[in-house]
Amino acid sequence: MATPTYDLLESVTLETAASSVTFSSIDGSYGDLVIVADWGFDGEGDLDIRLNSDTSNHSFVTMANTTSGRASATGENGNYIPASYHASADSGTYPSAIINFLDYSATDKNKSVLVRSGNLASGIEAMSGTYASTSAVTTIMLFSSPNMIIGSTFNLYGIAKESA
Repeated sequence: MATPTYDLLESVTLETAASSVTFSSIDGSYGDLVIVADWGFDGEGDLDIRLNSDTSNHSFVTMANTTSGRASATGENGNYIPASYHASADSGTYPSAIINFLDYSATDKNKSVLVRSGNLASGIEAMSGTYASTSAVTTIMLFSSPNMIIGSTFNLYGIAKESA
């Protein structure tokens, strides 16, 4: 089996505070996508994912081991999938996440999203999400409240399809 190849498709570093980052016109020629994100907030906030500008058809389950204890949550037919849950920058440590989009370009099944995120101040989290659509994912929006701070980085990688 060949080693998967990660191609950097787009890199965004915020030069001003922003409430969202959007990757659009995503090439459908890869097997999977990965976003590596390092961001900060002014205070406490959440980072969420919306696919194809769809305001429904997202569901998720989360697990967290936070500084205040264990937590879990679920959401169905929502307008997002969480990428972080109540991340805090109060201690000067900022969240980071690895977000996997599996078979994002397939048109014969729903899409799966896996998220691992955390930081020193808040704890660690794992989320599993479903995008209940057979449409290929061509747009990924990451959005938050409050704004993400200057210097936050978001890198989108394509993982080459395995050749037969």
